[in-house]
Amino acid sequence: MKIGGRNPDSLNQLASLLTAAGNRQEAAASLDRINYIYPMDDGTHTKLGALWLDLQNAPGAIREFQAVVGHNPADPAQAHYDLARAYHLNHQDSLAMDELLASLEAAPGFRAAQKLLLELSGGQNETTAAPLKKRE
Repeated sequence: MKIGGRNPDSLNQLASLLTAAGNRQEAAASLDRINYIYPMDDGTHTKLGALWLDLQNAPGAIREFQAVVGHNPADPAQAHYDLARAYHLNHQDSLAMDELLASLEAAPGFRAAQKLLLELSGGQNETTAAPLKKRE
């Protein structure tokens, strides 16, 4: 990869091996290289987004999951949920809520999205409840 390898399959295999070896930062670099070679691969964007989430790189995860959502994925509920998690990691909870609603619109019974939506709406209700109590 470092001397100019351009085969997406080889780079993907390298990323898998690096991930298995615990070198997630190098694995992310390998997957990122694939994006420059073949940017239309949703699987690569999904894997890289998941790695960025694990590494607490919210802007990177947002970029990758936005690419997946933009490609009309086969599983839109999961794609929107993943993007919501990235927004939540980046403390953009209003955008996370929008993505969770899109996820639940695609799959109303999606438990993980329901759970995160309850978590986010619970936090917002606490902040809006305090001003209401002061008015009484």
